[in-house]
Amino acid sequence: MTARLLDLLAIIALLVAFLPPSRLAAQDAPADPTDIDQLFVVPEGDDVPKLARFLQRLTEFQPSSREDVQTYRRKAPLAMRKAAEKIVLLEKDTKSNAYRVARRHLLSEQARKLSESEDTSDADRKKLLDELLKFIASGEPTAADASLAIGYAVDLEYAPARELAAEAYTKFSQLFAESKDAELASRGKMLLGAAKRLNLVGQPCELKGTTLDGQPVDIASLRGKVVLVDFWATWCEPCLAEYPNIKANYEAYKDRGFEVVGVSIDDDRPALEEFVAKTKIPWPTLHDKEKMGQHPATIEYGIFGIPNVILVGKDGKVVSTRARGEELGRYLKELLGESK
Repeated sequence: MTARLLDLLAIIALLVAFLPPSRLAAQDAPADPTDIDQLFVVPEGDDVPKLARFLQRLTEFQPSSREDVQTYRRKAPLAMRKAAEKIVLLEKDTKSNAYRVARRHLLSEQARKLSESEDTSDADRKKLLDELLKFIASGEPTAADASLAIGYAVDLEYAPARELAAEAYTKFSQLFAESKDAELASRGKMLLGAAKRLNLVGQPCELKGTTLDGQPVDIASLRGKVVLVDFWATWCEPCLAEYPNIKANYEAYKDRGFEVVGVSIDDDRPALEEFVAKTKIPWPTLHDKEKMGQHPATIEYGIFGIPNVILVGKDGKVVSTRARGEELGRYLKELLGESK
């Protein structure tokens, strides 16, 4: 993955706004906007709306210099946690916007701490999962709820706590899949797809699409060969770092029955075409032109992070969903014998 989805500030950036920026500026902006330190002074008293606007302002703040970035990173997390804790303590309506945003913030912070700690147990992870499920189910699911759920489930997958991750993907999907909001419903389907992906070994892999030059591809036509399905993007540095390994194995094993099918999630089609032509990628690259990179397979298999791969055996069934680096070469040697 390029970055963990549970990064605190990335999650906070998706929180629902309480008031338009213009009203914020009029009511609660520091007297001297050039004094960045004033941004982090938590309002005193029990004015919940004011605390909520404070939390929003820090959410939306965009540092204009390196010094401001450093100051923000140093002071914002503590200030936001204090404001969120005050809101949760003071607000009696647990379904209010203010309460839910504050509670969501505290839960996302818990998730981040668990992901960073080396002493986290599966019992700790399960406890937080139950809290998140209860919280999201207690209100009308929102985009911010989906981001929190996806982030935590992905983090479990990479912990690794794959069984718990599969449970999280499945249960979270049930909270969003039936939403009237099309985007939330799509996220629900992707969550269910991710649960499917975690249990994909030994199961058939289905994949169809169109290459950049308009040629149809159906992985079923490659039955009898070992196929690596590689989900990637031109902006993904870990993907580009893995490319030489995939290419080296492709050249070593292509005459023995190894194929690669790339699935790009790039939203910039011209940039993708230029990159593929310049790099001279020797295998087909699938891309959904109409949906600008959201290939149906990304939903079918819940691809929330890249690079992500699926290795398919000669019988069309999945051998591994982790065949990267040295693991890819090990699997190919086992499935196709020694390379030339």
